[in-house]
Amino acid sequence: DRPAVQFSQPFDYAGGASRDFVGAPVGAIEYLYLAGGERLTFPVDRAWRAERERAVGDLARTVRTAEAADAFPPVPTKLCAWCDFVRRCPEGQAFLDAHGARR
Repeated sequence: DRPAVQFSQPFDYAGGASRDFVGAPVGAIEYLYLAGGERLTFPVDRAWRAERERAVGDLARTVRTAEAADAFPPVPTKLCAWCDFVRRCPEGQAFLDAHGARR
């Protein structure tokens, strides 16, 4: 049985592009949870690759559509403190100011 693993963009990209990086497809994906040292490994097969390629393609189309419609609303979080665009983002600045976060 394959463990229930949520959508993970980095693994989707790496699993799908493995031939470009290492010249061969990836046979398994492994998550290593640093806090507890737990390893979670599951196989990468054709069905997984097809689903991940579809998911990545869907995400790319969603981003292109939102960009074309200028519909990329800001979603301020504490991560705004590390964002390169915060200087041009009034919503991010306001969030950081309201939460006493540093820029």
